[in-house]
Amino acid sequence: MGVPGPFLAHYSAGALMMVIKGWLDKDLPYSADFMAEQLTKIMRSGLYSVAGIQLSEE
Repeated sequence: MGVPGPFLAHYSAGALMMVIKGWLDKDLPYSADFMAEQLTKIMRSGLYSVAGIQLSEE
């Protein structure tokens, strides 16, 4: 791993909680299935990948 496991776990949990909080604060504008699908894409592929950002290989 490129970063310590606990650091990665805290980062991921914080990001996930903020997305869910935003969804709840906006009175659930998307279905639970849609939210689960989007969050799964981010967690599986990574933030940069799903945003279409390509990092140069150094």
